[in-house]
Amino acid sequence: QHMPANFTAKFASRLNSISKLEVVEADNSQPVVSGYFIIAKSGWHLHFRNKEGMVYCKLVPNSKNRFFVPSVDEMFFSALEVMDPKKILAIELTGIGDDGADGMVELRKRGAYTIAESEETAIVYGMPKEAYERGGAIKKTSISRDCKRNFKIWRIKWD
Repeated sequence: QHMPANFTAKFASRLNSISKLEVVEADNSQPVVSGYFIIAKSGWHLHFRNKEGMVYCKLVPNSKNRFFVPSVDEMFFSALEVMDPKKILAIELTGIGDDGADGMVELRKRGAYTIAESEETAIVYGMPKEAYERGGAIKKTSISRDCKRNFKIWRIKWD
Protein backbone atom coordinates (compact mmCIF):
# COMPACT_ATOMS: atom_id res chain seq x y z
CA GLN A 1 0.00 0.00 0.00
CA HIS A 2 1.18 3.51 -0.78
CA MET A 3 0.27 4.94 2.61
CA PRO A 4 1.61 7.73 4.80
CA ALA A 5 4.03 7.16 7.68
CA ASN A 6 2.54 5.70 10.84
CA PHE A 7 -0.69 4.68 9.08
CA THR A 8 0.00 1.08 8.11
CA ALA A 9 0.20 -0.30 11.65
CA LYS A 10 -3.27 1.08 12.43
CA PHE A 11 -4.54 -0.07 9.04
CA ALA A 12 -3.26 -3.63 9.62
CA SER A 13 -4.77 -3.66 13.11
CA ARG A 14 -8.15 -2.53 11.79
CA LEU A 15 -8.15 -5.13 9.01
CA ASN A 16 -7.09 -7.80 11.51
CA SER A 17 -10.07 -6.97 13.73
CA ILE A 18 -12.51 -7.75 10.89
CA SER A 19 -10.70 -10.57 9.08
CA LYS A 20 -10.75 -14.33 9.57
CA LEU A 21 -7.09 -14.37 8.57
CA GLU A 22 -4.28 -12.71 10.48
CA VAL A 23 -3.36 -9.25 9.15
CA VAL A 24 -0.03 -7.79 10.27
CA GLU A 25 2.29 -4.93 9.40
CA ALA A 26 5.57 -6.22 7.98
CA ASP A 27 8.71 -6.23 10.10
CA ASN A 28 12.10 -7.86 9.65
CA SER A 29 11.17 -10.91 11.73
CA GLN A 30 7.80 -11.64 10.08
CA PRO A 31 7.79 -15.04 8.35
CA VAL A 32 5.82 -15.35 5.12
CA VAL A 33 3.44 -18.20 5.91
CA SER A 34 -0.01 -19.36 4.88
CA GLY A 35 -2.92 -17.70 6.65
CA TYR A 36 -1.41 -14.22 6.93
CA PHE A 37 -1.93 -11.01 5.02
CA ILE A 38 1.13 -8.82 5.38
CA ILE A 39 0.82 -5.05 4.91
CA ALA A 40 4.01 -3.31 3.79
CA LYS A 41 5.23 -0.78 6.34
CA SER A 42 4.91 2.82 5.21
CA GLY A 43 8.22 4.47 4.37
CA TRP A 44 9.96 1.15 3.61
CA HIS A 45 10.10 -1.22 0.67
CA LEU A 46 8.97 -4.77 1.39
CA HIS A 47 11.58 -7.28 0.27
CA PHE A 48 12.04 -10.92 1.23
CA ARG A 49 14.94 -13.06 2.43
CA ASN A 50 15.55 -16.75 3.00
CA LYS A 51 16.71 -17.95 6.37
CA GLU A 52 16.99 -21.62 7.28
CA GLY A 53 14.50 -22.65 4.61
CA MET A 54 11.90 -20.03 5.53
CA VAL A 55 11.00 -16.79 3.77
CA TYR A 56 10.91 -13.65 5.91
CA CYS A 57 10.01 -10.04 5.31
CA LYS A 58 12.87 -7.62 4.93
CA LEU A 59 12.31 -3.86 5.18
CA VAL A 60 14.68 -1.82 3.04
CA PRO A 61 15.08 1.94 2.63
CA ASN A 62 14.27 3.79 -0.59
CA SER A 63 17.84 3.76 -1.93
CA LYS A 64 16.67 3.87 -5.58
CA ASN A 65 14.60 7.02 -4.94
CA ARG A 66 11.39 5.47 -6.21
CA PHE A 67 8.34 7.72 -6.23
CA PHE A 68 6.16 5.19 -4.40
CA VAL A 69 7.36 3.81 -1.08
CA PRO A 70 6.65 1.02 -0.49
CA SER A 71 6.84 0.00 -4.14
CA VAL A 72 4.92 -2.96 -5.51
CA ASP A 73 7.60 -3.50 -8.17
CA GLU A 74 10.26 -3.68 -5.44
CA MET A 75 8.22 -6.35 -3.65
CA PHE A 76 7.50 -8.38 -6.79
CA PHE A 77 11.11 -8.43 -7.97
CA SER A 78 12.33 -9.34 -4.48
CA ALA A 79 9.84 -12.22 -4.33
CA LEU A 80 11.30 -13.59 -7.55
CA GLU A 81 14.75 -13.71 -5.94
CA VAL A 82 13.71 -15.97 -3.05
CA MET A 83 10.48 -17.77 -3.99
CA ASP A 84 9.46 -20.32 -6.59
CA PRO A 85 7.42 -18.24 -9.08
CA LYS A 86 5.06 -21.17 -9.66
CA LYS A 87 3.98 -20.82 -6.02
CA ILE A 88 3.28 -17.08 -6.25
CA LEU A 89 -0.19 -15.59 -6.62
CA ALA A 90 0.13 -11.87 -7.37
CA ILE A 91 -2.90 -9.58 -7.41
CA GLU A 92 -2.54 -5.97 -8.58
CA LEU A 93 -5.19 -3.84 -6.91
CA THR A 94 -6.42 -0.28 -7.28
CA GLY A 95 -3.89 2.53 -7.39
CA ILE A 96 -2.46 5.51 -9.23
CA GLY A 97 0.27 5.07 -11.82
CA ASP A 98 2.02 1.93 -12.99
CA ASP A 99 3.79 0.65 -9.89
CA GLY A 100 3.79 -3.14 -9.99
CA ALA A 101 3.22 -3.49 -13.74
CA ASP A 102 6.84 -4.35 -14.60
CA GLY A 103 7.03 -6.79 -11.71
CA MET A 104 3.76 -8.47 -12.77
CA VAL A 105 5.09 -8.94 -16.30
CA GLU A 106 8.21 -10.65 -14.94
CA LEU A 107 6.22 -12.75 -12.46
CA ARG A 108 3.96 -13.99 -15.24
CA LYS A 109 6.91 -14.74 -17.55
CA ARG A 110 8.40 -16.94 -14.82
CA GLY A 111 5.19 -18.86 -14.11
CA ALA A 112 3.40 -17.01 -11.31
CA TYR A 113 -0.39 -16.78 -11.35
CA THR A 114 -1.16 -13.09 -11.83
CA ILE A 115 -4.46 -11.22 -11.59
CA ALA A 116 -5.37 -7.57 -12.10
CA GLU A 117 -8.39 -5.96 -10.49
CA SER A 118 -10.95 -4.94 -13.10
CA GLU A 119 -12.18 -1.43 -13.76
CA GLU A 120 -15.58 -2.37 -12.27
CA THR A 121 -14.24 -2.49 -8.72
CA ALA A 122 -10.96 -0.55 -8.79
CA ILE A 123 -11.34 2.88 -7.21
CA VAL A 124 -8.41 4.08 -9.33
CA TYR A 125 -7.85 1.88 -12.38
CA GLY A 126 -4.21 2.85 -12.97
CA MET A 127 -1.95 0.18 -11.54
CA PRO A 128 -4.09 -2.86 -12.45
CA LYS A 129 -4.77 -1.45 -15.92
CA GLU A 130 -1.06 -1.03 -16.62
CA ALA A 131 -0.29 -4.53 -15.36
CA TYR A 132 -3.02 -6.03 -17.56
CA GLU A 133 -2.27 -4.00 -20.68
CA ARG A 134 1.46 -4.84 -20.49
CA GLY A 135 0.63 -8.54 -20.36
CA GLY A 136 1.46 -8.98 -16.71
CA ALA A 137 -1.91 -10.35 -15.64
CA ILE A 138 -3.32 -13.67 -16.77
CA LYS A 139 -6.78 -12.23 -16.21
CA LYS A 140 -8.76 -9.33 -14.79
CA THR A 141 -11.39 -9.88 -12.14
CA SER A 142 -13.74 -7.86 -10.00
CA ILE A 143 -12.75 -7.83 -6.35
CA SER A 144 -16.16 -8.09 -4.73
CA ARG A 145 -17.14 -7.72 -1.13
CA ASP A 146 -17.53 -11.48 -1.17
CA CYS A 147 -13.80 -12.22 -1.04
CA LYS A 148 -14.45 -15.72 0.22
CA ARG A 149 -15.98 -16.62 -3.15
CA ASN A 150 -13.01 -15.11 -4.99
CA PHE A 151 -10.55 -16.97 -2.79
CA LYS A 152 -12.29 -20.26 -3.59
CA ILE A 153 -12.09 -19.45 -7.30
CA TRP A 154 -8.35 -18.78 -6.92
CA ARG A 155 -7.99 -21.97 -4.85
CA ILE A 156 -6.65 -20.19 -1.79
CA LYS A 157 -7.40 -21.73 1.57
CA TRP A 158 -9.74 -19.39 3.47
CA ASP A 159 -10.86 -21.33 6.58
